[in-house]
Amino acid sequence: MSHQSQVPGLVADYFKCGTQPPFAEYPTIAQTFKPGRGWSTYSGVKRVSLSWLRKLRAEGVTSVALDYQGRVADFTIAEITRHANRPVFGGSLI
Repeated sequence: MSHQSQVPGLVADYFKCGTQPPFAEYPTIAQTFKPGRGWSTYSGVKRVSLSWLRKLRAEGVTSVALDYQGRVADFTIAEITRHANRPVFGGSLI
């Protein structure tokens, strides 16, 4: 069985796009930001997902600019992952 990634909640809320496969509408990574280097155009086309953002963070990337239907917005990886780790419906993390 294959696993399909979901659009991170903060990103989906901002762009007003679907989050659940197979109907998810994926923003793509347009640029990445590394301290000391600045913004770089992201080569290729990669859909945004929490797992990919974690990989980028491990490479020293702190922010991403995401493109969705011609609109571009930048986010820190920390804010996207922090929003994703929030408990749903007032629950608590165990």
